[in-house]
Amino acid sequence: MITFKNRFSNGLMVLEIKEGDKVEEKTFIGVRCGLSWPTALNPGGYFCLMGQEAKSLITGERPLLIVREFQAMTMPALFEKMFDEMGIFGCTEIFTDFSSRFATYIHALDSYKRAKRELQEARIKPAPYAENFIHGNDMITKWIKVIKGLTIPKDFIIRSQLREIRESDLKGEPQEKFFAMNALRYVLGAFETSAIPQSTKDRVMEKPLPPGAWN
Repeated sequence: MITFKNRFSNGLMVLEIKEGDKVEEKTFIGVRCGLSWPTALNPGGYFCLMGQEAKSLITGERPLLIVREFQAMTMPALFEKMFDEMGIFGCTEIFTDFSSRFATYIHALDSYKRAKRELQEARIKPAPYAENFIHGNDMITKWIKVIKGLTIPKDFIIRSQLREIRESDLKGEPQEKFFAMNALRYVLGAFETSAIPQSTKDRVMEKPLPPGAWN
């Protein structure tokens, strides 16, 4: 279980991470969101939130942690949960596939934001390498096995899909089936290519916002 604890005026936040009897607190720079759209093999949408730790590894990279994930069959349910969780963790960036075939969903997200969350700070951005699943898969493998800097909770869908995927899957259209990996590679690509923007707001020891606070 991963719980938001507090945030400081410099933008850093403290998260409590509990696994079994082990409980620890870690400081994070910020959180970003990866959003995967429905496909023919996956009629629902999915998002995950990824946090970046403040303390670097010996190799220089900052460890990454998946703090939330959620799947829904309808877009309103997906968007509501996504914005609620983004509000709690101070996340302001959503990375996704901007391909023309998803234009209807992107428009739906924009309409939902304007109608329901107008006051919430959030920007939707094209994910780096969104069109290249194989590159994204290699990037995920590098972070888990080489850098050893990506942590995914045991019961998450992403973890199941990473165990399930085979080399033979990469010869077809894996992006149609492995929706959680799509969201993961979208947000991981964002961390690989750009730093988290710092908010201009002065926030001192903020407590998490309750669900629906932005309605």
